Amino acid sequence: MTMEFRDICENAQRVLGVYSGEFIERVSHLAGKESWCQISLRKGNGKEEVLVTLEQIRYLAISDPLELDGFVTVEDVSVTYLPTGGEAWPETARRFVHGFPGLPALVWIRITGPVELDVVASIITVSAAVDLAAGG
Repeated sequence: MTMEFRDICENAQRVLGVYSGEFIERVSHLAGKESWCQISLRKGNGKEEVLVTLEQIRYLAISDPLELDGFVTVEDVSVTYLPTGGEAWPETARRFVHGFPGLPALVWIRITGPVELDVVASIITVSAAVDLAAGG
């Protein structure tokens, strides 16, 4: 049985919400038909890291990309499920992507701090990194 996309977004919020007050280590993205964005978040202890992969990007904005050189503090992380069509979306999300009939459900991830990052995409995957040198 596959999880509903709404549940995936809610689980991503639970996992990523604990990274408030931690650090963005890296942001990578590829534009075009096979668009994706990867965001690496790391806890201050250096042992816990998650990699957020967003695919089929509809919107991506970084307030000051030059500030991403090195570790950047995360003030808040939010993951918002955006239902099909765009009618029940928060007003801010509507400024990023215009809803239309047939538009699939999307996810909006927003990271705030000295650098603000907004990504709206069709697919989100969150993977935990394991430090094997530290015993897993």
